[in-house]
Amino acid sequence: MKRTIVIALLLGLFLFMTGCGGGATPKGAVDGFMTAAQAGDMAKMKSSCTGAMLEFWGLLEEMKEIEFPGADMMDIAAELKDVEKITTVEKEVTGDTAKVDVTVDEETTTYIVVKTGGNWLISDIETDGGLLSEMLPELKEAIEEWKNQPEIPEMPEFVMPDIPDMPGDEGDGE
Repeated sequence: MKRTIVIALLLGLFLFMTGCGGGATPKGAVDGFMTAAQAGDMAKMKSSCTGAMLEFWGLLEEMKEIEFPGADMMDIAAELKDVEKITTVEKEVTGDTAKVDVTVDEETTTYIVVKTGGNWLISDIETDGGLLSEMLPELKEAIEEWKNQPEIPEMPEFVMPDIPDMPGDEGDGE
């Protein structure tokens, strides 16, 4: 019995230290997400999310699958891969909701973090354009339109016919 408790505590400590499944604090959750993003660890990033962020994650995977234009530009991991300095500042905590400002290359984005099951998870992102959760319906609609567009037939490969040299073209170096 003691061995089971010790193993459970060690596993919990491991998950906490690796940032898997959120964080013990709002800032810790966002820091873990950013570290995972820079490492390209999609599974860890996804496990740090809930709500609109988790829904966005599903849409992003669908967008990549259907080769939706611009899907790569929305890849947070790719965007943060080569960034040298990321600053996170816990802005405000109200009950089980918090805001954490993340500054990357002098551009600040606010992450909305909620406490779920004892862990803090990222639920939304606020940018100059508004909340991610408010943009999801439009994104879903655009994805559906893209999926329902008529398929464009493959163009046959055009092969340039062999054209004989014209008289007088000999010796021009081509």
